[in-house]
Amino acid sequence: MRKPFFCATAVVAVFICGAAFIGCDSADKRPAAESVAVSVAVETSKTEYLLGEKVNPDDLSLLVTYDDGSTSVASADEYTIDAKGFSTFVPCEGEVIVTLKGTALSASYPVRAVRAKTSFKVLAIGNSFSQDCLVHLYALADEAGAENIVLANMYIGGCTLQRHANNMRKDINAYQYQKNTDGTWKNFEGKSLLFGIKDEQWDVITLQQASGDSGMIDTYNQDLADLLQFVYINRPSARTNVVWNMTWAYQADSDHADFAKYNNSQSEMYAAIEECVEKKIKSNKLIQYVIPTGCVIQTLREGIMGDTLTRDGYHLSYKQGRYAGGMTWLKHLTGWDIDGLKCEYAGLTDDELSEIKNAVNR
Repeated sequence: MRKPFFCATAVVAVFICGAAFIGCDSADKRPAAESVAVSVAVETSKTEYLLGEKVNPDDLSLLVTYDDGSTSVASADEYTIDAKGFSTFVPCEGEVIVTLKGTALSASYPVRAVRAKTSFKVLAIGNSFSQDCLVHLYALADEAGAENIVLANMYIGGCTLQRHANNMRKDINAYQYQKNTDGTWKNFEGKSLLFGIKDEQWDVITLQQASGDSGMIDTYNQDLADLLQFVYINRPSARTNVVWNMTWAYQADSDHADFAKYNNSQSEMYAAIEECVEKKIKSNKLIQYVIPTGCVIQTLREGIMGDTLTRDGYHLSYKQGRYAGGMTWLKHLTGWDIDGLKCEYAGLTDDELSEIKNAVNR
């Protein structure tokens, strides 16, 4: 079976040509000295990388076609590889661009970085909203094939960044440490942030703002900076990703007291949360990436489930809402394909499961 390949014609466009080289048998027909390269095509057998792997010339070959119809395979010193838009340090999708030196001819192919399934250890520094996202994550990760699953939540109901930061500064044993190593959640009282951070070799540590302040841009201040610095200094490994959980706007008919900050408007609250993430989180160099939980919930509200994804106007509903949150975390923390998940334990209809997957994959 031949490898997939990707082509570019002159300098106009880059496109995928098909599943096998046309004219590969003539690849040993060398061009005449005066021939001019007119197109290139890249062949690769590797489009998925584990976190930490690097793209290198051994992963591909570049076929050059000349104006006299001849072709040749370029040597590694005859082309450049540009993967600047693709990082293998965080789960993501991107492309690799291969350019023939001395020309504007290039070809690209899609790639993605995923977490190895040998370890899935996630610590949330949050509140009841991170609890909503974590509660079904063990089952989802287990079905996806993850090994050595450890999940934990540093829990204080309604905890803000300010309170987390104050607890950190004074080393207060104020948290219920919720932990899951076997599919069952166990609670341990009176723990500190430092205890949770040091308890395991975490792959990911997440942070978030309390829901009522999630769209209040002035609350993303020195408390966040100090908390991030503390996490970075104490994280178990330089390979531990520090990630932001974007929370969701309240249900339109919510009676939450903080809803008044947004004129009791779901659209206003959602827009405010988006603005905070864009201006204060995505630009922060200590945060690797954002889990777009709030985006997924807002997208689902436009579909068959409507604005019914909370159980009380703000916490996620036990089935659709919590599974949507969990699946969003699984996808964005790992990069794994979620399309094959059956979630037979979830009690979702086929249409609901399909719509959740589509929203998460957007």
